[in-house]
Amino acid sequence: MLNGHMTKRARKTVIASQDQVNNRHPDRQDICQENGQTRPGHTVWQSIWTALGGVAHTFRHERNAQIEIGIASVAALLGIALSISSVEWAVLVFLIFMVLALETINTAIEATVDLVTEDQHDLAKIAKDAAAGAVVLMAIGSLVIACFIFGPRLWRLISPLFA
Repeated sequence: MLNGHMTKRARKTVIASQDQVNNRHPDRQDICQENGQTRPGHTVWQSIWTALGGVAHTFRHERNAQIEIGIASVAALLGIALSISSVEWAVLVFLIFMVLALETINTAIEATVDLVTEDQHDLAKIAKDAAAGAVVLMAIGSLVIACFIFGPRLWRLISPLFA
């Protein structure tokens, strides 16, 4: 709900969610955990598979995620070509996964905002822009750290060309 307005679709979703919560048995979570399930009818593996489906959706449908995967691939190839250390690999892989995870969260936030309202709202814009901003901040930080990892090695390779 933004500025006191909620679409009919969003209202139905909220009502359905409240009904599910109200009908939930207090012991349901304990029963699920005893059966190796994270929620009724889902094993841990099914939940992981479902989550990976959300990631795949992001990678298939979000242009920025595809660009980030391309940049990550270039960074990985540079890491191989320049023989970076194990610690540098750990940092590089962490940064890649952080950018991609934030992109996936950004996609989820945008989809949620679109579900709640089809109208233009200042708060909807703020939510979408802030989520996208988090991705941009992480990408910039990753680029700076990549310069520290790759910069000296690349400089050693190209500096003889300027001598």
